Amino acid sequence: MKTVSRAEITDLQQIPNIGPSIAANLRLIGVLSPHDLLGKDPYKLYDGRPKYEAVTALTDAFCKRHLNEEYAEMCRRHTVALARKRPTPLVRGRAEVWACGIVRTIGWANVLDDPKQSPCMKLIAIDPEFGVAESTGQAKSMAIRRMFGIGRLNVNWTLP
Repeated sequence: MKTVSRAEITDLQQIPNIGPSIAANLRLIGVLSPHDLLGKDPYKLYDGRPKYEAVTALTDAFCKRHLNEEYAEMCRRHTVALARKRPTPLVRGRAEVWACGIVRTIGWANVLDDPKQSPCMKLIAIDPEFGVAESTGQAKSMAIRRMFGIGRLNVNWTLP
């Protein structure tokens, strides 16, 4: 077997014992290339993974019950974006609060509360579904919007 130097490794799967599944997990937490692993503590890298999975499960269930698959996909994209931030903010706070804030943010950006659209839902109706106080849901949504510079009908966060 040919020995490969560190400089020649450009893809995660070129690293010994990294296959497609591990590479996909690494991409979810923001590691896109072998260079992103240099100097990183492997235990700290995965700190956000359990919270990411919990938030995604909550947003998926909510969207399945109340919205649609397009909202679920957009919420997943947003959760990935939060998980990729370094340090990831997902490790702080309850999964329910993050899920509520994400759904509220995507709903706000897509004018979910417009009765002329389908689906339609008041943003304040989202909070009790996650067991979150209205002020907490609104505050988390505002923090997320500031973090990513999201405005109404933002091209990066609107449904197709």
